Amino acid sequence: MLYLLVGCLLSSADGKGCFRCWPELPALVDYDLQVLWGTPGPPAELSQSIHTLFMEEHNIRNPWYLDRDHLEEEAAKFFSNIDLAIKKLQDDKLQLLEEIDTFKILFSERLNEISEALKEKGERLYWFWHKKKDQEAEKVLLR
Repeated sequence: MLYLLVGCLLSSADGKGCFRCWPELPALVDYDLQVLWGTPGPPAELSQSIHTLFMEEHNIRNPWYLDRDHLEEEAAKFFSNIDLAIKKLQDDKLQLLEEIDTFKILFSERLNEISEALKEKGERLYWFWHKKKDQEAEKVLLR
């Protein structure tokens, strides 16, 4: 599931609904929730809440700057938090759904923070590389 999640995020250049390109994703999310919840299975509202994160347009500003390691780490944290919330709040559906919404927001915010940091790092490297090339060209011209 995690690799599918990472692949979906990386495949989008515009940051919008890139998960919709994977028709298997809802079934995989449902399977993971079934494993985390146990029998008889999670309430439909929980499944729908998680589906909205992956199937609707999300606001990851610069998804093309995200790398696989960061995505895997954040997705693992997200699903780990869901697991803990299910264990803690399985009997209180409303509070569980509020907790899941919080985790969805944190997941999106964290991906935005990481993508922004990687974007800035890339811009600095780009600037450094061009400055170095300009200096080399200057040396050639001064010879």
